[in-house]
Amino acid sequence: MSHTIAANFMGEKRTISLEIGRRYEIKPMNIAKGKNIGRTCTLLALNEDFMPTEAEVIWDDTGRKGKIKDLTDLVCLDD
Repeated sequence: MSHTIAANFMGEKRTISLEIGRRYEIKPMNIAKGKNIGRTCTLLALNEDFMPTEAEVIWDDTGRKGKIKDLTDLVCLDD
């Protein structure tokens, strides 16, 4: 199952396709967001089936589980 999310910030537009098991990099459109920039992760789960707002991930650098609160910060690496 995949989810598509559209984001717009200061004229920059981004469309994200989220799929469980794919790898993503954290690249926020808002440069003031400094948390986890440049880290890569694998998507494990989304908190809702209809309109997800959070994702559970496993970080590639540490192997630990974590959560992403803003799904628009994700950029797919598997393309």
